Amino acid sequence: MKHVFSTAVFIFCIVALTAFGSSTANGQDGKPAEASPTPDAKQGTKRPELFRMLGLTQDQVVRIRRLNMARKPQLDAAQDRLKNAMVSLDRAIYADTLDETDVVAKLKEEQQAQAEVQRLRFAGELAVRKILTPDQLVRFRDLRERLASERPRANQKRDGDQQLRSVRQLNRVGQPVRPTGKTP
Repeated sequence: MKHVFSTAVFIFCIVALTAFGSSTANGQDGKPAEASPTPDAKQGTKRPELFRMLGLTQDQVVRIRRLNMARKPQLDAAQDRLKNAMVSLDRAIYADTLDETDVVAKLKEEQQAQAEVQRLRFAGELAVRKILTPDQLVRFRDLRERLASERPRANQKRDGDQQLRSVRQLNRVGQPVRPTGKTP
């Protein structure tokens, strides 16, 4: 479980690096990138200036941007396949007539789609890791640990948001609703 959590934080950091890449890769002079603060629409605060904090050069920023632009279509397609596989599995499980062979086949499709999404994500993380210098990697790990320590507070908010989404899900017409095992 701890490995999964650490991986999730690492993926968050990579996604954050990618998001900042588009706003900071204006030149390629080899100097550390100067990231301009980006307002967080939900919280009204400024996001951490990850590129500046890591000391990435403009060349590194451009390389990360190109890497992510190149793999985005593949990742989007894989995520679409996963979403479709999950919907198919859900329909097979909650069909009026249960066909366990179909459920097993849909489960296998979902697992393969999930594996492909993970493979693409980790391949992207590995590629970004290869761009970082040893000093930047140390800073990145420190930043990841700091984000992980702040995560419990964010999880409390997310849990409340999840309960709200569950109530909204129950109100959707025509959507299959999975039993939660909890009684209201």
